[in-house]
Amino acid sequence: MNKYLLIFLTVLPVVLCEPVEKIPCTYPESRAICVCPGDCLTQYNNNSYCKLKECYKWDNKCISTGESYYTTLIFNVLPPTAIIGIGDLIMKRLDLFAISLSTSLGGCIFMLCSSCCCGYYTAKKNDRHEGELVEKVSRCYVKYGGITWLLIMVFWWGYRIYFIATNQWLDGNGCKLSK
Repeated sequence: MNKYLLIFLTVLPVVLCEPVEKIPCTYPESRAICVCPGDCLTQYNNNSYCKLKECYKWDNKCISTGESYYTTLIFNVLPPTAIIGIGDLIMKRLDLFAISLSTSLGGCIFMLCSSCCCGYYTAKKNDRHEGELVEKVSRCYVKYGGITWLLIMVFWWGYRIYFIATNQWLDGNGCKLSK
């Protein structure tokens, strides 16, 4: 039993390990200086091979493996899809999606519940003819609470568009968005 476990533990890392794709160097000036043919390549262990950097693949040129920049930007610019974070899902950024969804749906649910509570409390006070001030406060709260929620949503929307348009955010795999 121990023998099989030892073989399993020895072979498993070799099977799971990704092989290093070796791309031959070019020697434009002298045989001693290896120059990698693309910007996404680095020299591998001072050998005559280059290896790919993370987030790239090689097809005689460097190709980014990041999520689509334009699709993400389009879905973050369109208000119906941006509000609930569809562009963040396309980027595979669940953290940003959670913020977008909680800002939009959470704020909506909070405003609905608090408006209902204000209405109930106002109606209860009006039964005793004490509700004039409560009614004014409730109207003010609902009006300015909604405006505050709207401003937060617009700020978050603009913030995301800025960082995606300037390509400063990474996708879910830690790669830059590919154009």
